[in-house]
Amino acid sequence: MTDNERLEEARKILKAAKKKHTADVNQAKAGYQNACRDYEHGIDAATAPKNNAENEMTRQVNSIGPSATLFGDHVECGGVSIPLSADITAHLESSGGVYSREVTTGGIRVSPVGAIVGHMVAGDLGMFVGGLRNDKSTHTESIDTRQMRLVINSSKGGASVDIAPDSAMKAFAFAKDVMSYGQSYEERKVSCQKRSEACDPKIKAAIEDKGAMLEAKANLDAVTQDVADVDVADKNLHMLMDSLPADVVEADRRKRRLPYRIARGVLIALMVFFASSVLGFLQMGRNGDAMFPVCLMVMDGLGIRALSTSIKHLQ
Repeated sequence: MTDNERLEEARKILKAAKKKHTADVNQAKAGYQNACRDYEHGIDAATAPKNNAENEMTRQVNSIGPSATLFGDHVECGGVSIPLSADITAHLESSGGVYSREVTTGGIRVSPVGAIVGHMVAGDLGMFVGGLRNDKSTHTESIDTRQMRLVINSSKGGASVDIAPDSAMKAFAFAKDVMSYGQSYEERKVSCQKRSEACDPKIKAAIEDKGAMLEAKANLDAVTQDVADVDVADKNLHMLMDSLPADVVEADRRKRRLPYRIARGVLIALMVFFASSVLGFLQMGRNGDAMFPVCLMVMDGLGIRALSTSIKHLQ
């Protein structure tokens, strides 16, 4: 194996060691992130029953449009909030009704055509009789005078609100729910409080259960700091370079720098090309050519800001 091949092999070993270390760190980092997510999910799972128990007393139960809304602990009626209690009452007051009547429209009017025909048949009397026409019509008209009002009262307040008569069935169900939830309020409150408190030990246990997360974090720290293989490969490479003749090492360095020199040369050539192109457009710009500002924008986008700024000053 030649000296150059030995150097190439040592660099490959160092590169592989760095790549393996990076992959190990990424794997440990993913494990730590998964452990953190599991920890948070565990807390959320333990907290959900407590939130459900507490929200049960404040959630919406029933409503009649925007007029009245029943919640687990109060009822809103006509903009008034009334706390639920065992003595709360709700009922509907109604008046009026729906009835029908017959309506007659039209009447007797003069018909010129009928008058002419009647005169031809029966003279003056026929003209009089034939010129009269009965256009009366009768239809049934429905009259709705119904009015309905929801009335809520308790020792903690009261309110009332108008309800559309067509919503009578829904209003009856709403009034029934108000009284039912009012009578069960204290019982539901105690039940929800007990259920909420029963969740506290599980929540505390979930918060304290950090074992898997801490273990994953310790593993990540250990893997990150474990660069022994990288250090050994790097040390072997430098020892090899120190043992080789100086001309061999210098030739190797020039060989490794060649791609960077080529890339730098290409970049310089592109800069010169764009600079010469813009200088060619400079005269056009002085003559009002619209491509000049476009060229400056292209140079800014390519990162040749210093050159484009100088050209702007020359304009």
